[in-house]
Amino acid sequence: MTRKGVRLYSLALGAAAPLWLALAGMGERAFNPLHALSGRWEAQGPEAGRAAECKASWYEYSISADGRHVELVLHREGQTQRERYSVMQVEADRVLLFIEGERRRTEYGGPVTWWAVFDGRNRLRWQRDDWPSNTVTALEWRRCW
Repeated sequence: MTRKGVRLYSLALGAAAPLWLALAGMGERAFNPLHALSGRWEAQGPEAGRAAECKASWYEYSISADGRHVELVLHREGQTQRERYSVMQVEADRVLLFIEGERRRTEYGGPVTWWAVFDGRNRLRWQRDDWPSNTVTALEWRRCW
């Protein structure tokens, strides 16, 4: 599915069960998606191109001490950009973020917000809050090692 130039994937309802089993089987330590976001990530998928390798392009997220903000350092093709996010909500497998200074609006007039939706500790996709609940970006982010 494509929506305003962004390729989206629809998650099958059956895909949720393995995710919950994987998250539940992580032992005594509870999965915290906000803490899991911390670290360096690479985008993977056809739209990411060759620069998706962690050595050439990466996204590094740092969580503030109070857990209310996330700092993003994006390094791509020798350029570095920074963004700051406000943490709006944390759920079992996702965290809702607002890009500070965001000017885009949803079709309903509200500000654009993004869910980081985890498929385990080391993989995530993004979902706008105004998209259908089973729709995520075609690009997948994987933790750099």
